[in-house]
Amino acid sequence: MISKQMRKKEENKINKNILFTIAYYNALDYQPTTFYVWKYLIFVTGNVEKVGLNKIILALTDLQKKQKIIEKNGFWQLNIFGNNLTGKQEQKILKKRVKLQIQKNKISTAKLQRARKWMNVIGWLPYLRGMILMGTLALKRGGINSDWDVLVMTKKGRIWLGRLILTTWLQFLRKRRHGDRIQDRFCLNQFITDGSLQFQEHNEFASNEILFSRCLGREKNVYNDLLRNNIKWIKKNKPNFILRNLNSEEEIFSWQNKIKIFLENLLEMFGLASLLNKISKKIMIRKIINNPKTYTSQADIRYGDFFLIFLPYPQRDVIRRKTLQLLTKIT
Repeated sequence: MISKQMRKKEENKINKNILFTIAYYNALDYQPTTFYVWKYLIFVTGNVEKVGLNKIILALTDLQKKQKIIEKNGFWQLNIFGNNLTGKQEQKILKKRVKLQIQKNKISTAKLQRARKWMNVIGWLPYLRGMILMGTLALKRGGINSDWDVLVMTKKGRIWLGRLILTTWLQFLRKRRHGDRIQDRFCLNQFITDGSLQFQEHNEFASNEILFSRCLGREKNVYNDLLRNNIKWIKKNKPNFILRNLNSEEEIFSWQNKIKIFLENLLEMFGLASLLNKISKKIMIRKIINNPKTYTSQADIRYGDFFLIFLPYPQRDVIRRKTLQLLTKIT
């Protein structure tokens, strides 16, 4: 039998993980449902283990009684108001936030559909293996002015040439984000190859990006391979997540495949693709080195033949800091 002390210790551990999870999503301006708290539970208490939904429900009820969290229509938020507001006032504030979240969900869904339509004029590009929507829109909390933050997957050994071709084409279509031209444009800040689908960083931010990502278009099984290649370390962060039904495959139109294969074969003739990849690499690295944003204090700029990361203002540290600040308000 489990002793009272052991049971209490387990309850405290679950409560701590739940509070961190709710705080993390609140820091993202997102109010998680009971199911989301269970499915995406973030473990911060040492040894990782699965927690049943029934235990999560009991813990949420207990934390609500202790006035650590508040709930409205199944959505949860940390009770950061303390004794400054009445219960009705707290509910009113949470109701507004839930309403705004639902509105952003609708906006994000519409934007996602528009982004997918653009794959009809992008999917044929040589060396492009997939585009994965990430960031605020993937979490369904984007606004009217949001861009399409994507992770681009290219063919192994052609990441620089693939980036050059995609960037040039999107610039021609006026769909690449740059300067103050943001709304409904592709933000190309991360590239990986189909030969290196393992994320370099293993933390709650990276796992969140992957689990909420949405595929815009790809060759068969590439997106599913991305999930499979990262699920092992993700489960060390989110043990309740189960990789059951992978996203249904969205085959690129046959004519796009034919054009893609033809162009790739043409570029590979006589080593032309290899030469162009080397030239692209040299030019792009020079541009990266000469870009002032590369040297901002918090910038995350990394590049190589398997990955390209251009994040002048990465959000992972900002979100974690905001999460910890929220938690201090309820202790």
